[in-house]
Amino acid sequence: MAEGDRLLVGLAGTVEAGASASGPHVVPDGPPMVPDVPERVPAWEGGDQLAQLDAVLADGGAARREAFHRYRGEHRPIEADVVPAVLDHVCSVGLPIGLAVFAPAAMQACGGRVHVTDRTVGGRVFAALAESSVEIDLAGVRACHLVRSTAAHGPTSALELDDEDGRCVAVITQFGMVGEDVHAAWEHLAASLPGIST
Repeated sequence: MAEGDRLLVGLAGTVEAGASASGPHVVPDGPPMVPDVPERVPAWEGGDQLAQLDAVLADGGAARREAFHRYRGEHRPIEADVVPAVLDHVCSVGLPIGLAVFAPAAMQACGGRVHVTDRTVGGRVFAALAESSVEIDLAGVRACHLVRSTAAHGPTSALELDDEDGRCVAVITQFGMVGEDVHAAWEHLAASLPGIST
């Protein structure tokens, strides 16, 4: 690490996931200083698709999910059991999708047509997507949410899959510029998904 980087590290405090970056400033060995700036809400609360993905990258989306009642976009819980049917449907009709999987502070994303789907032993779902593949352990999915946020074509739905610790581990959505017909077909599919049955 360069000397300048070491100096910057000492001055920059840690920002907790979901916290506002404009909180109290602390001078080393000094009292907290609160600027005359109103407290800002986390970017994801009114943010676009990228702000939602950034919040997931910060801490697996746990802080975001705990405060999701404040999210200004449309969101609702759905049954995780619909994920295989969604993948089967987009495969059968040739509807391209985007898929992202998450690990601590890392996201791997791909987009394109789903070429094949399969259900494997133990409740796993396999999908070959573009030049990638993914295997989702549905038994490990604790919750699934349909979340709409602004993207390239306007409000865009995403299926977010959470693990047993409440961390978002996968997102199925539309990324970037796609044809209006593709976006409309994806939104039609997302709107048809059933909510949690009680």
